[in-house]
Amino acid sequence: MQRLPRIGCVRYLNAKPLIYGHAREVSFHQPAALADKLAAGELDAGLCPIFEWMRNPHYAIVDRAAIACHGSVHSVFLAHRGPIQSLRRVRLDPSSRSSSHLLRVLLAEFHSLHPRYEDFDASVLETPPEPRRDEGLLLIGDQANRFRAAHGDRFEILDLGAEWHRMTGLPFVFAAWLVREGVRGATRLARMLRRWKQENMRRLEAVIGRHGGAHPEFARFYLMQCIRYDLGEAEKRAIGEFGRLLHKHELIEGAPGKPRWI
Repeated sequence: MQRLPRIGCVRYLNAKPLIYGHAREVSFHQPAALADKLAAGELDAGLCPIFEWMRNPHYAIVDRAAIACHGSVHSVFLAHRGPIQSLRRVRLDPSSRSSSHLLRVLLAEFHSLHPRYEDFDASVLETPPEPRRDEGLLLIGDQANRFRAAHGDRFEILDLGAEWHRMTGLPFVFAAWLVREGVRGATRLARMLRRWKQENMRRLEAVIGRHGGAHPEFARFYLMQCIRYDLGEAEKRAIGEFGRLLHKHELIEGAPGKPRWI
């Protein structure tokens, strides 16, 4: 009997339109843990931070499905006080390597800033710390959305999607379906994942109704206006530019080649 594909995903709201109706067919993990399981061979495919392909370009990337933005992403930002040029220390939510490396690229390439980076325990979001004028916090995902709603007026917010678009004119791809090398039926698996996305784009209101919780109006704004799910030519150029800048600033060992799209 043919083994079912082992598919991993994140629990964030922005991933729901890619897996709605198929949650029983996937396992759920934090982004960094998901990438580690894929690398260890415990998964066949995973909705992983795009940075994981930069580190492991032997993965194939499923075409025409991603978590991306074209401007403000709302849920990935640097919270800080005072002028950004005063930053000396940035605390990172380590659960997404794409977001933390995007921030490093933005600050180094476009602001000539090289602050000290430290991991930030996201569990303290219930009682957020008070950063000094020379500190910043990188927050992502559902926790970032809650933080922004509760405390955003107390901080300057640098939305990483908006800043990347302002500086490059490109969308940004935060995550994509990566398929491990050697997986049997990889092309068929990619078609299935694209079909899930296509089905859910047609019934996005149902996804919002199911996962909007107490604030369906926010879910509608976030999923319909902030997050993009296409992976087209502009998104592919953005992936290439991100890889180029990661290599320029010595955040990856070698320049990534061309992805293998399936």
